[in-house]
Formats: sequence, C-alpha cells, structure tokens
Amino acid sequence: MLFCVYTTLVHAQYTDIYQFDDLDGQYPAGGLYSDGSYMYGTTSSGGLNDDGVIFRIMPDGSGFQKLLDFEYASGSGGCGTMISDGFFLYGITGGGGILNRGVIYRIHPDGSDYEVLHFFNGEDGFYPEGGLIFDGTWLYGMAQRGGIYNDGIVFKLKPDGTEYTYLHSFEELNGKYPWGDVLLVDGAMLAGQAAAVSSSLASGAAMLVVVEGTPGGITDSYALIKRLALESARVQFGILVNKAVSEKAAMTVYENMAKVARRNLSVRLEYLGYVPLDDKVSCAAQMCRPVLEAFPISASAQAYLELAHNLLSLPARQDEVENGVATIVQSLMNQVSQPLRSIGKEIAHVVN
Repeated sequence: MLFCVYTTLVHAQYTDIYQFDDLDGQYPAGGLYSDGSYMYGTTSSGGLNDDGVIFRIMPDGSGFQKLLDFEYASGSGGCGTMISDGFFLYGITGGGGILNRGVIYRIHPDGSDYEVLHFFNGEDGFYPEGGLIFDGTWLYGMAQRGGIYNDGIVFKLKPDGTEYTYLHSFEELNGKYPWGDVLLVDGAMLAGQAAAVSSSLASGAAMLVVVEGTPGGITDSYALIKRLALESARVQFGILVNKAVSEKAAMTVYENMAKVARRNLSVRLEYLGYVPLDDKVSCAAQMCRPVLEAFPISASAQAYLELAHNLLSLPARQDEVENGVATIVQSLMNQVSQPLRSIGKEIAHVVN
C-alpha cells in the first residue's frame, strides 16, 4: 500500500493512494524516488514471477504502471530506494541472480533497457541492503554479508557496471551486517561537488552532517544543507562538529549555523556532539586500533561515547513509533551490554 500525508494548519490526514494486489506487486520495500512527475519504487515479491516488481505512480495515486517484473535469474526481491543519474534508475535486489546473492541493476524510467550491472557472488559481498548513493562518478552501496570476515562490505562501481570494488570489509569489532538507516554525510567530502549531490541523500531516516569547524568546512556543509533543504525538502539535520579545539568552539559553530539555517531555510539543526582535535586519534590510527581501545580516557574517546549516547537517544519518527524497524533495532541496541562503547568504536572509524 502506498500512502501520503499532508498537513493543514489544524489537522493532518492519512490518504491511501494505491493498494497493491499480487500481480501489481506485494510488500513494497525501500523508499520512493521522485523525478518531479512520477514516483518510482520496488516490491520484494508479487508480480508475474513472485520475485517483485519495479513500478511508478503519480503523487495523486493515478497512472500506476508496472515497469518490470523481476525474475530470479536477473534479480529477485527489490529493496532499497532507487536513485537516478538523469538517464537511468539504479537499484539493487536482495536475492536472485546467478548464485541467489543479489544484483545491482539499472533501467530507464519508462521501463526499457533493464540491465544487470553486477551479480554478487559471495566473495565480493552478498545480500545487498539499503539504497545506492551516486556522487557523480561512482555508485556506492553496502551488502550485509561477504568480505574477509563474512560480516558485510561497502562497495563502489561505475554506472556502467565496470570497476566494481569493495572498499571496506566489516568485522565484529568495527561493526557487522551493515543495514543503513542513519545517513552520515561529511560536508568536506562533497566540497566542490554540489551539483553531484543527488536526491538519494534525501532518503535516510535521519541525516548526520559532519562539519569541520573551519570557514571552508562550515561553508561546504551549509551549502549541502541548503541544497537538500531546497531540492529534497529536508527539514531536519543532525550536526557533529569535527576536530573542534573545545566544546565551546563546537557550540559556536553549531549555533551560528543553526541561526542562519533557521532564518534563511526554515530548517532545524540539532546538535549531536563534537570530536575534539586530539593527537590520540592519529596515534591510534598508526597502531591500527580504535581510539576507544588504545586511549579509553582520551578526550576524543569520551566524545565518541557521548555521540553514541546522543544517537541512541534520538526520538523515533512518527512512522516508526509502532513496530518500525528502526525502533526495534534501537530497542535491541539499548538491551546489549555496554552498547555505547561498541557503537562508539564504529563512529570513531567513520568520523576520523
């Protein structure tokens, strides 16, 4: 079932705009991608082969069109949110393909020219999860299993399917079975690439923007927030200030950005913490150990723990309040012994 929510000054109303049946697809998975006219999505089953479908629909619920029936050999079980480079739609399936390990595919928005770009084989990852991200040159994604330790990977490939490379192999100490919900974006990484920021960045449940507290870092991060606010209707961003000389300096960076964003963009920035400029981080990196293990009482280690606590304390969105996956995961994480220390180790690898 597809739905939309709209608000007025006095009330909000849920509207069911389309109900699936078996042939149209069953169990829609992932989010919807919009090109301004149609919304595009996938289902994990149903369709002619019960392997799921790719569909498009108008925002008012009219014009539903099934673009493709997945079949086992070329991908089964659509998942994640599709993205676009302006020519093709790109997506993943959680299964199917040569070894039933999932595929990466592309298709034209009219349903023509479906092509499998990559068949996962197990050694290079399998059971891809979450959506893809496009930076203008590479497609990036992740798979829940595979890699050196069979704990999942992060990968990239070109939009034509060439140069597939896995960038990181997870193992238990730095996380396993990646399954994305929070989207972490380093503003500095996208410096000079504003035009390449795609609408796929609008699809996370929450977005944490890493801001380096320099004039250039602040400018780059604000430019990213502005673009996503204006083009993708994002209204809330978490802010992490990296390499700050003090907590006071980090708060100054955040407060200045929040004031400008609130006045000019009508968006809300939420302060989630800071990571101090600490030479213990580089020392730990040289030792190939997380700073939380190598220097557990250092300022940076304590900052990672505080950030982990803040992330765990984020309130669930309204649509996650009842039985949402993110709520379930958060509940499980809160029951694990010493959850903050484990999560803090993962964050330490990402931010620095």
